[in-house]
Amino acid sequence: VLIHHVGFVTPPFGPDPRAYPWQRHYQIAAASEAVRTSLVEAGLPVADAPVVYPGVRCDLFGPPGCARGLPAPLGPALIAPPLPPLGSPTHPLRVCFAGLLMTSKSPHTLAEAMAVLRRRNVHVRCSFAGHAFQPGYDEAIRNFLKAEGLENDVLFTGQLSRSALARFFRLHHVAVFSSTFPEAFGIVAAEAMASGLVLVSTGVGGAAELLEHGISGLRYSPGDAADLADRLHSLVEATPESLQTLAWNGHTRVVEQFSVLASAQKLAGLFQAKDSMSEVSFGSITL
Repeated sequence: VLIHHVGFVTPPFGPDPRAYPWQRHYQIAAASEAVRTSLVEAGLPVADAPVVYPGVRCDLFGPPGCARGLPAPLGPALIAPPLPPLGSPTHPLRVCFAGLLMTSKSPHTLAEAMAVLRRRNVHVRCSFAGHAFQPGYDEAIRNFLKAEGLENDVLFTGQLSRSALARFFRLHHVAVFSSTFPEAFGIVAAEAMASGLVLVSTGVGGAAELLEHGISGLRYSPGDAADLADRLHSLVEATPESLQTLAWNGHTRVVEQFSVLASAQKLAGLFQAKDSMSEVSFGSITL
C-alpha cells in the first residue's frame, strides 16, 4: 500500500492519464482541501482524495513544551494590576513573524503595519524569526523600519531551532502569517496557535483551513498593511477576556483537528482501508 501525501499546491505530475499511477494499491492524500482543489483543477482524478493535514507536534509548543508563560493579557500578569493599556509605550502589543525572510512570505507587510499603527499612537514590539533567504530583502525591511523610527521596536533573531521557536512564541501576544503565495497548509501558523497566541493570517491556500475568522483567529487581505494594522488595532482595543477566548479557541482547534495524533489516526485508517482493497495477485506477487 502506498499513500502519496502531496504537500504542495502544484501537482506532482502532469494531467496526462498515462502519468498517473492507476494501481489499486496507490492512493493520493492531500495536505489540505486547498491542495486537493489545486490538483483537481490541474486535471488529476483526485476529487475524492482524502485530506490529511501535516500535523502539529502540540507536545512541543505551548505549556506542554515550554514552561514560559504568555505575557498579559493572554497570560497571568507579572506585575500587580492595574496594567497599563495594551498598545501603550509601557505595555506594547507583542507581535511575531516566523518563516523565511522572502517576498512571498511578506514580512514587510507586518513592518508596514507597524508604521501605520505608530501613526495611530499604538505601540508594537515585533520580532522576526527566520533565515534571510532572499538577498537584500531583510536589509530593505530594516532600512524601512529605521526610516520610520521603529528600529528599536524590532528584533531579528535569525533561524531558530524548534525548542527555541517554542520559547520565542511564548514571548508574544500575536503571530502574523503574512504569506501572499498560496501554501499547502502553513505549519508555523498552526504551531503559533498551539502555543496559545492569537493568529492573524492572510489565509491563503491551505492556511484558510486553520482558523475561523473572529472565532479562532483573524484574517486580513494579503499584502494589505492597512488591513493588517486594523486587525492588530482591534486586538489592542479588545477586552482581555475576548483575547483569551480567541487564543484558546485557536489552541483547541489545532489540538483537536491539526495535531500529529489526529493526522496519524487518519493515515492509519487509510492504510487499513486501502490494504483491505488491494489484495490483487500477479503470479506469486501480492500487492
